Amino acid sequence: MLLTTFTRNLAETLRAQLAQLAGPSTAANVDIYNLDALALRVLRSSDAGRGLIERTRPISDSDPDVEQLWAAARRPADGEWTLGFLQDEWSHVVLANQVTTEADYLAVSRSGRGQRLSRPQRAQLWRVFERFGQLLRAQGLVTFTQIVSEAALLLTSDESVRASLGYTYAIIDEAQDLHPAHWRMLRALIPTGQDDLFIVGDAHQRIYGRPIPLSRYDIETRGRSRRLTVNYRTSRQILRWSLRVVDPVADDLDGAAESLAGARSLFDGPDPTMCGYPTTVRETSALVEQVHDWVKEGLGVGEIAVFVRERRMVSDVLSALDDAGIPAAEGTAREDRPDRDVVRVMTMHRAKGLEFRAVALPRMGAADFPPSYVRSLPEDDARSAERTERNLLYVAGSRARERLWISWVAQPSPLLPTPWTGVA
Repeated sequence: MLLTTFTRNLAETLRAQLAQLAGPSTAANVDIYNLDALALRVLRSSDAGRGLIERTRPISDSDPDVEQLWAAARRPADGEWTLGFLQDEWSHVVLANQVTTEADYLAVSRSGRGQRLSRPQRAQLWRVFERFGQLLRAQGLVTFTQIVSEAALLLTSDESVRASLGYTYAIIDEAQDLHPAHWRMLRALIPTGQDDLFIVGDAHQRIYGRPIPLSRYDIETRGRSRRLTVNYRTSRQILRWSLRVVDPVADDLDGAAESLAGARSLFDGPDPTMCGYPTTVRETSALVEQVHDWVKEGLGVGEIAVFVRERRMVSDVLSALDDAGIPAAEGTAREDRPDRDVVRVMTMHRAKGLEFRAVALPRMGAADFPPSYVRSLPEDDARSAERTERNLLYVAGSRARERLWISWVAQPSPLLPTPWTGVA
């Protein structure tokens, strides 16, 4: 049996939780991988795949080096195309549809992309994509989305690879964030059969992927899905706060509407605290004091987490906690164990699938959330990005089981629900 999830952090947590719930012997019979690691394992199962891995260095699609390569691939004549648009078009049209030639790109459907492109515009874009691919190869790099796409092609073309891995069933977690290449890989990896795939997803937690009808990949869920309404993790008060952050209706995994109506929790807790401060120094001091208070109330430091929007904020929080004598660690390292007795500090993206008794969300001011680049996007792109930011805030807030603390400097983010608790 295979259990897949989206991030490396969550895969590590699932391994520990499965061993605790089912025992080490049962856990040993379930392979748990995040999707990038699974794709690498598929490629290592063949000579051709191993050759690709040996020749290149896999790199995240969001790595700053990738953005620099996009900037280098875009010529002055291509100035109308933003880097964000180029990356999005490459991922969700070119790689999603396994486009390899200009003729394919000129003919491929771009349904749902919003911005229409003429034939000359597509030809111009293809030249940018070709230059980007050349720059990647020249530096010996390959993006993880390309890795997954290559794994899907290998499984489709060589049935012996699937047979060598030997999976019959798969549980697919965080399904709302999967890329078309992920679905192609998983469908090719797991033989079609009764109860072959068990898929878990929440469209309101989509922070990476785009809406994808699974029937397009020979995965039929219509009439076979069930909406879960009981929230076992968060208190009624935190659930109520979280539900006010996002749009109540989102698209599900097969083109239908998915509503949050009827969602309920089974237990009560204190209301979330939302408070503003005049300076970052005051806000950071209040954060440290709040963590101290939680510990005095009886919470273990390992039951507390701090989530921030951007990577640059993590080190500031870690330093403040360390100066106050509070054990803390960044929740990103491969060797990090989910049961470590430290306060976890990480980006909101890293928080997916995790849970803690208490969560703090600092730096939630209008100047920091959403980030400035979202506010500078064209109108259509900005609306889409704001939906993603709301989903991200929903993910971060709903990681808290009993206590939730939100803070900002100066003005609160317009994405935060009102009323606020107060201003210090």
